[in-house]
Amino acid sequence: MPEFHENLFYNLPLTGRRNGRNGQIIAHAIVLDDNFTRDILQKLSFNLSPASRVTTSVKLPSGRRTVRPLAHLVYEHYHGPIPPGYEIDHRDLDPTNNVPGNLRLATRSQNRANTPAHRDNKSGYKGVSLTGRGWFLASVGLNYCQFTLGIYTCKHEAAWTANLAAKILHGEFARANPIPPEYIPATQRQEEIERYVTERLARHYPAASSA
Repeated sequence: MPEFHENLFYNLPLTGRRNGRNGQIIAHAIVLDDNFTRDILQKLSFNLSPASRVTTSVKLPSGRRTVRPLAHLVYEHYHGPIPPGYEIDHRDLDPTNNVPGNLRLATRSQNRANTPAHRDNKSGYKGVSLTGRGWFLASVGLNYCQFTLGIYTCKHEAAWTANLAAKILHGEFARANPIPPEYIPATQRQEEIERYVTERLARHYPAASSA
């Protein structure tokens, strides 16, 4: 596995559609400025899709071509093979930041955990949905299962609850909601929520009780 020092960077051109024309340079991806970039990456053409996926077409030994994400090429060169069942997660959520330290192995559930709230989320917080009565339902997901964590009158309290549950289930992959300090629950209330969340998650996911 090669050594690397993340102090010199190269902006790799990314093409896409602009003004009705394909193949236009519309952005750049950050990679290390080293021999791998100069000898391999600079000789490939990378595309930035509307879904923010950075990919290229590479030729297989059989002669066929296949689409490979830039993140996979970078991860495999600096860190080694990607095990079956794993994906590559961008720690900072930026698909154009492909320096080795920003890439890590993740399961599909962990990768989904490291995402912000959807744009159409009416509460503004990930893991918090607005009910028909104007209250706020807190929840957390794991392996395509959704666990409800109670209904709250305050969306900030519901967000703090969702943050806690995400941290218990997803650890370093949890993408916490930023909550203004003045809306963070008081210490006693935090302890009450923590007991409730831990007990509720432990019913469905025993490992949560020891997290």
